[in-house]
Amino acid sequence: MPTLDALCEEYLAAHVAEANTLVTLRRRLKYARDTFGELRVDRLEPRSIGAWRKRLPEGSAWHIHKALRQVLGYAVRVKLLDENSAKLVPNPEPKRREVSAFTSPAEVEAVADELPASARSRSLPRGRGCGRRSGSRWSAATSTAIVGSCTSGASTQTGR
Repeated sequence: MPTLDALCEEYLAAHVAEANTLVTLRRRLKYARDTFGELRVDRLEPRSIGAWRKRLPEGSAWHIHKALRQVLGYAVRVKLLDENSAKLVPNPEPKRREVSAFTSPAEVEAVADELPASARSRSLPRGRGCGRRSGSRWSAATSTAIVGSCTSGASTQTGR
């Protein structure tokens, strides 16, 4: 029976993903490997995984625990384990923080005024009812369209 370290190496070698995804996964697995790396995977218990999960950095715990679940899920698929112990430990998804949006046409216009003219037409939504069209002037209607949502079906990429 492999240790968690050996299983992680096997999983990472077999996992098909972009290079940056593998780097991120390896970084997230480091937390589990630092704690359980020398332990045989059949000896990982939900109680110890739960205690470990509580000590993880709050902002990253969900992703780190999910990475351990991935590796132990692989162990189940290749029949090294009957059950994924990490799945037995709750891993609540973090609450998403609210993203501030423009609340008035004046805020949109203030940001637009700070942009160089060459960036305005590229960086702000374009199209029928969705912001500034090439050659048109900013107006209350234009900035209101950016504050609200675009429902005209126009493509923001092409301006059509």
